[in-house]
Amino acid sequence: MVKKFNLSVPDELAEKIDQRRDYLGSLSAIFQKAVAEKIKKKEAFEQRLEGDAEMDQIITRLRKEKTELQGNYREKGRKEGLRWAKASSYKELEYARRFNPIDKDGLYDPSIPLHDDILGHYFIDALEPDELTNPEWDEDELNEFAKQWLDGWLEAVADFWAHVEPKL
Repeated sequence: MVKKFNLSVPDELAEKIDQRRDYLGSLSAIFQKAVAEKIKKKEAFEQRLEGDAEMDQIITRLRKEKTELQGNYREKGRKEGLRWAKASSYKELEYARRFNPIDKDGLYDPSIPLHDDILGHYFIDALEPDELTNPEWDEDELNEFAKQWLDGWLEAVADFWAHVEPKL
């Protein structure tokens, strides 16, 4: 069985192909050989990784480091949230304690915190200095580390409010 594919090439390359059509011969054969070689290299690489007993240890280590890093960002967010809550006005606290990055369909929307009219600029300023949370690197959305930070921030604000609200 043969499967057909359509290929696109830039105009400049198409001109060169046309000029050397006799020399090149079957474009289909060239394509098949090139793709087969690329697939062969990828499969050989994957096989080396699968056969490497050390890979399981590496994956376990990286998974652990990722979990620790996420926990650190949640704690960083908690510290910043508490600092912010202590310095904020009553009106700001009222707004922040109700802030929710969930969209109308009930799904987490990573762009909501950064585009919020009240807290958006604050979140951007707080997240930008860290290369792992900088929203500019993730197309103005929160990546997993920034989300952990925000979760910690929201927890701290809610905890602070729960502590002070009965006394108001």
